Amino acid sequence: HVNEVLTQHLGPADVLVNVSLDMDDALKAGEIEQLVGRLETRMRGLSPKVRRVFIEIQARQDAAARQADLQRAEPAA
Repeated sequence: HVNEVLTQHLGPADVLVNVSLDMDDALKAGEIEQLVGRLETRMRGLSPKVRRVFIEIQARQDAAARQADLQRAEPAA
């Protein structure tokens, strides 16, 4: 499950992609490492501007709680 995707443009041809994923708890560490490697390769292959990829493995409920905290912290418009 994809919890969140954030991008940051560090330069005209340098994009950082941050992805938070919830993985099946039954997966072994080696399986997760292989999946992360394939995802990084695929993201970089989609655009030459994607030069950096950061993938965080995070439980879905933890990601949802973090999102709620961030929304509460945003100043009112």
